[in-house]
Amino acid sequence: MKKLFLSFALFAAFSTAVFAHTGTHGTADTKEVRKEVIRLIQTPELAKNGIKSADVFLQFTLEDDGTINVLNVKTDNEYLKNFITQQLDEQQLDIKSTSATTDYNIKIAFQSEI
Repeated sequence: MKKLFLSFALFAAFSTAVFAHTGTHGTADTKEVRKEVIRLIQTPELAKNGIKSADVFLQFTLEDDGTINVLNVKTDNEYLKNFITQQLDEQQLDIKSTSATTDYNIKIAFQSEI
């Protein structure tokens, strides 16, 4: 329990901004997808990898069964690129898409406490 709380506290320390461009999705669906994607990303080891701050631009599709397919991860840091891809690609969200395949573009800003 202590480890879970510590992980949550560290993750909450990151400044995260998420934007989704979905075409037919309404605001409620976008908020649900954002919440689920953030839930799937565990706390990266920023300080251990010499990262003070970094922006990650994530492009993915959400299949109608809730499967995430990572299309592109843009960042200057190879550790974060691999970390985000491993955390999200082919993962299943607890929500289902309301249309066939929906594209999302998300910006995530990470900042180390150190």
